[in-house]
Amino acid sequence: SNLHVTGLTSKPAKLTFEKGFNVVSGLSDTGKSYVFACINYMLGGSNPPKAIPEAIGYSNILLEIKTYTGQTFTLSRNMQGGIFKLKEVEIDKFQTQGIARELKSQHVNGAKDNISSFLLQLSGYDEKYVRVNKNNVKREISYRDIARLTLIDEERIITEKSPVYSSGQFNQQIQEQSILEILLTGKDAKELEQVEETKIYHSRIKGKIEFVDSLIEELAEKI
Repeated sequence: SNLHVTGLTSKPAKLTFEKGFNVVSGLSDTGKSYVFACINYMLGGSNPPKAIPEAIGYSNILLEIKTYTGQTFTLSRNMQGGIFKLKEVEIDKFQTQGIARELKSQHVNGAKDNISSFLLQLSGYDEKYVRVNKNNVKREISYRDIARLTLIDEERIITEKSPVYSSGQFNQQIQEQSILEILLTGKDAKELEQVEETKIYHSRIKGKIEFVDSLIEELAEKI
């Protein structure tokens, strides 16, 4: 709902979004891509916005999020990276009200103290599992999985590649499709039964056969 870029010696740069559809328009080099980069960065992206001349004097980004249940949260992050600071307050009250909770920038399975888990919980996709390969190996979903389908920059808009298979890597397609299935149906891979890899299965069977052969040989000698 609000995006602020702040610095000790600079006047805050502010942008407000209304509930529903919003359009950020302007000529080339007026900051549209910078706004996109700021939002992506504040939703767990690892790359901070580019150090453009207009950003000199600014050091922090604040993002206000309003949920459909009426809650208001504000996230703060230094442009150099590192942890997030979270308060359940409006963006203009971030510096004066509430106690900040620290969130790590990296998703950790089972942990709740990171930006990914916080955003997944707000989105209703926490505790979902993604299918990784044809053998039904699973992993916890990360918010960055969802971000790849919801944050689309202009380079990806004009490309001929599929927005679903955004990585372009064949071995990633199964999990990219699994993420889309979660978004479309709400069903994840948690209940899928993992299938043993063919090589491991054959190796295990071979080991059993060799063990049985050794028992037969031992019994034959006794007889």
